[in-house]
Amino acid sequence: MKTKDQIELSPSVAARRNLTARTAVESLAFATATIPAMAGSGSTTASNEDPTAMTSSTSVYTTPGFWERLWRMSGINFVAFVIIAYVIYG
Repeated sequence: MKTKDQIELSPSVAARRNLTARTAVESLAFATATIPAMAGSGSTTASNEDPTAMTSSTSVYTTPGFWERLWRMSGINFVAFVIIAYVIYG
């Protein structure tokens, strides 16, 4: 519910609020850029122990690494959108 008489922010408070929003956006951009790069450099799941062993499928979607990365990215997206919503709605 909005009030009819809104209190104006002093310049120092407005500057701090703007700085907080910029810091949140910059942190989000940094995390979005670095975390997928770190996730892609993880260990591989393929085994070279038995070259005659048959695999069920060669699709990238059947590897555990794909699903682990998908799960990790969903958590990152959740945090990113919570931060964005906080910045927008205060």
